Amino acid sequence: MMNRAATANQPGLGALVLVLLLAAALRWAALSDMSDLLGFDESYYAADAAGLLELPRLTPFFPGNNGRESGWVYLLAGFVAGAGLSPFTVRLAAAFVGVIAVAATYRLGREMFGHHVGLGAAASMAVLYWPVHLSHIAMRANLLPALGALSLAFLLGALRKRRLRWWVATGLCSGALVYSYTSAHLWALLVGSLLIFFAARKQRGAFAALGLTFIVALPLAIYAWQHPDQVLMRAGQSVTLSGAAVLGASAAWLQAWFVRGDILLNHNIPGRPILDWSSAALFGAGLLNLLRQDRWRVALIAALAGISILPSLLSEFPPHFLRSIGLTVPIALVMGLGTASAPTLLAALMQRARAPAALVAGAHRLAGWAAAGLLTTTAGISFYDFHHVWLNLPAIEAQFERPIHRAVQVLVDSKGALLPGAPIYLVPYELTHPVIQFSRRRLPTHRIGAFDSRACLVVSRLPSVYVVAQDKEAALPGALGRWGDISVLGHSPGTAIVQLMPDDGRVVGKKDWVTRFGGAIEVRAAATDTAAARRGDELSWLLRFRALRSLARPYSLFVHLYRVEGDRAIDDQRKWAQGDQQLCASYPTTLWQPDEVVIQRYRLSLPADAPPGRYAVAIGIYDSESGERLVGEGEVGYQVMLLLDIADESDASSRQSR
Repeated sequence: MMNRAATANQPGLGALVLVLLLAAALRWAALSDMSDLLGFDESYYAADAAGLLELPRLTPFFPGNNGRESGWVYLLAGFVAGAGLSPFTVRLAAAFVGVIAVAATYRLGREMFGHHVGLGAAASMAVLYWPVHLSHIAMRANLLPALGALSLAFLLGALRKRRLRWWVATGLCSGALVYSYTSAHLWALLVGSLLIFFAARKQRGAFAALGLTFIVALPLAIYAWQHPDQVLMRAGQSVTLSGAAVLGASAAWLQAWFVRGDILLNHNIPGRPILDWSSAALFGAGLLNLLRQDRWRVALIAALAGISILPSLLSEFPPHFLRSIGLTVPIALVMGLGTASAPTLLAALMQRARAPAALVAGAHRLAGWAAAGLLTTTAGISFYDFHHVWLNLPAIEAQFERPIHRAVQVLVDSKGALLPGAPIYLVPYELTHPVIQFSRRRLPTHRIGAFDSRACLVVSRLPSVYVVAQDKEAALPGALGRWGDISVLGHSPGTAIVQLMPDDGRVVGKKDWVTRFGGAIEVRAAATDTAAARRGDELSWLLRFRALRSLARPYSLFVHLYRVEGDRAIDDQRKWAQGDQQLCASYPTTLWQPDEVVIQRYRLSLPADAPPGRYAVAIGIYDSESGERLVGEGEVGYQVMLLLDIADESDASSRQSR
């Protein structure tokens, strides 16, 4: 049965090419609209790919970002090497894999049911919204439909043709599956189980495919044995094994088909069901046709659907379209059955009704055109929903970091206008953020920094550039103007690009109060010996810090209030008030450069019950993790910054700043 179905109706190359062109058009039409969009996870993959090009190496697994199999990163590295590092290149790789998945689905459908079903399955994979959407998102999960469909197609082809190269292809694809996505391990297990079954039935090629699968997957297996915490981290974080959770997930999946799909923005128009009305008609016809197929075909499609949904049933946020991306393959196969069988089903119904032969023939042709029309309608719906609905959702801008990517592109395009080697700061971010790591590699001739100016300010003593998110950091250009001359280099929607020409006399003034701790960190403040205050006041100081050497640890600063005794001795055994804060948590001391001054405001609330008299405001620096203090000048663990005379009024609320 399998041999007859697979060899009948040899493919029409022209129709397949048209389907692949349609798939490419639906996936590539939005590339220009998304050339300034790249989200957190996507940027992580792209930064790793660029890192592979900088330091080529072989590794089966990347432990960062909760752990990821390496296949997608290596594929991205090839695209980056050929087309350069940009959001467009990353999306191009995702679209390419999406088209390969369409071709792979055709091959699997042809091996299972023949050319016409294979062509219908490919067309369904090309136009269905779910795979169209995820083919625009640069995630490693996109490898699963392509590799999964190919591994099964090669296996069925090997059973039919009994040629060694087909078994070799089966082993390579099934072994490569484990490097694509966590959910793909179930697909690899299914293919491996089938290979064991056929090997037990004396299929010699199955032994070769099984051995090759083992060899290809072995590096990841060894890595998992050595680092189980890394490989199992993400699964452990997302798994939900309670009975109530599984029942809830099952109910969510029942609704996902026609009522309410995945609510996560990255994977779907939030809540959009899997099937629209036109694809549902083809899917329903396909289910009717599936009931007439051999049991092994029904069992295989059911198994594919089951292992695809299972990861979402056992984890958070069901129905999770990314974790269940393998389900697109059996859906497309069933729709392909519906596309191919619609004319036959209609003709059979009319024959039973004893309609004239001419009318039956006309209905057969009409049903074929109707199936093509339904596929075309699905394509139109998918195009509209993605381009005119999803891309216009207000949350897209922030979710995919459009403002920062647009600003970085402005800098990439105008590198000649920037001073050579000028530091570039992206605000408000942290340097470890994958979007910043991605952007850093796009500007390799400049030192890239990042910080949150609501907590601290980083000012280089060199001319520097700041990319400022206007919705969060609108006041930053004004704050920078205190330390030098500001000029606007450019704008992109949502960001401002400004250049600071620092005034060294303001950044490290000659009249500053200055102290040093441990030969490691210098602290500056505006010079004031003594100040008056009242109980209940909140005092604040703008302190400037500079690293005197490379710092391997994050440090914090404390502010203590001590009583000064009559003989001018400081009673440091009792703290009347205290406060501490990490030194620029978004740009910690381990990142500080010799030319940088970090500016941070510290506050201290005076207690309402403090006796009138003289007090000392003392500061000290300590290791944020161990608590060990750096020794200040005079070999003590703190330095007196100023003296306070607290008056005998407890109801005042005035504030003083220095």
